[in-house]
Amino acid sequence: MSQSPRDLLRRFGAPVPRAATVATEVRTEGIIKFGTVTAPGHQSGVTFGSLHEWRARLSAAALDDLRKFLTTGATRPEALIDNWMKAANLGAFVGVFLQTGSGGGVVRALFAYTQPQLSSEQVNEAWAQVVEKPKANEKKASAAIKKLRAVFVAGQDFAEAGLLSLSTLEYEKVMGDRGSMPFQSVDSGVK
Repeated sequence: MSQSPRDLLRRFGAPVPRAATVATEVRTEGIIKFGTVTAPGHQSGVTFGSLHEWRARLSAAALDDLRKFLTTGATRPEALIDNWMKAANLGAFVGVFLQTGSGGGVVRALFAYTQPQLSSEQVNEAWAQVVEKPKANEKKASAAIKKLRAVFVAGQDFAEAGLLSLSTLEYEKVMGDRGSMPFQSVDSGVK
């Protein structure tokens, strides 16, 4: 037969502890803590159909360098990229965000696409054009996107949307395909 702790204490002659039951509190309305910020100055009322994301964990030094890069220049890099996306009728560059709650410097870049009639190949071809052969009026946007991409690729755990089976992939063919992999061709040096 099971005995309570109180019964065991009495049985062995120990004094009964002076303790009282404490009622626990249960909260059902938790909140997500965050600091409010304003959207980047280049954004106003963007609506979109799909997002593309780059994500990486950066060291404190790399995070500081990225912040300086994003806040420098008469026209800031996020706005240069956004202006190009809008001019190319692709959508908008939502911006670069610091992920909170995970510890460390995880950053995310979000691209919003607004033209459902465009195929992924058409979108990627536009990116390949601005990355590899920018027109005179696209050179600053091209430099900004290449610099941003280099920062993300150099970070730890870099990831972006889209998956291909690496073991069955015709690596050289796919990595060199500007229509479907415009940034990977730059990253890997495959021509």
